[in-house]
Amino acid sequence: MKRPEQVPKGGLRREEFGEKSWERKHPALMEFLLDETYDDGSPRQTSTISLFVEDGTFKAALNDRDLRRSLYVAAATVLGTLDAIEAALGNGTATWRSWNQHTTKKK
Repeated sequence: MKRPEQVPKGGLRREEFGEKSWERKHPALMEFLLDETYDDGSPRQTSTISLFVEDGTFKAALNDRDLRRSLYVAAATVLGTLDAIEAALGNGTATWRSWNQHTTKKK
């Protein structure tokens, strides 16, 4: 396995992101992933996406690290999960789960 190149601290800046077609199709998602400031100029921690397959369905979690919450979607395809996230962010129907909501396991 080839060792990956070191990414400078602060990671990839929005203007360096090379997937313009992806950014055109999913503008709200890309904004959520790449913007490091809010509209008022205050700093914002960028978000992450976790993608996995379970029971033959693609599932994704958009993780808002700044506000400590996650949005979950499922679809038949990877692009379907991205489309579902875009729709939820774009039309304001996102149902967020707070990271403070703990579930306890019985021992």
